[in-house]
Amino acid sequence: MYQIEWTPLAQSSYQAILDFVFEQWSIEIVIGLDDEVKDILNHLERQFFIGSPIHGNKHLRKCVISKQTSLIYRIIPETKTIELITFVDNRSNHPFFNQY
Repeated sequence: MYQIEWTPLAQSSYQAILDFVFEQWSIEIVIGLDDEVKDILNHLERQFFIGSPIHGNKHLRKCVISKQTSLIYRIIPETKTIELITFVDNRSNHPFFNQY
């Protein structure tokens, strides 16, 4: 089983998304999103290829959490680590995709 590690960018981008959802909708929607993320992270620990490769990079993947939100993560086989890089709004042209 792989270990999940959050980068500072993943932590801050996730918090920003939760804050936005809370401002726009309700705490119930925030809790639902948080539960979805927890479920996906549990699956990632066992089956880390659930996301699609980004630009042909077999270690960098995008996992759609909801219609609005995706998780970008990196697989580090040497240390059996899943590094959560960032959470992105699917409706935007996020600059992260241009880096790879």
